Amino acid sequence: MIEQTIPASLEIYLICDNSWTHKHERAELWLEKHQRFHVRFTLTSASWLNIVERFFCDITQDRIRRGVFQDIE
Repeated sequence: MIEQTIPASLEIYLICDNSWTHKHERAELWLEKHQRFHVRFTLTSASWLNIVERFFCDITQDRIRRGVFQDIE
């Protein structure tokens, strides 16, 4: 579906967790045939959702709670 929807002139980057299923021989063969797909893996010890959650936690701790805001609109 992605391949049919995205124009052929564009590269496609997939961000995946480090699950073994993405490294399966069938997946690797498919990626070899579809050169515009580029796979990037998250860290082995963390899921991508944990990374996003940590990012928002850092913003909250470092900026929002410590900030002084004159206008809330």
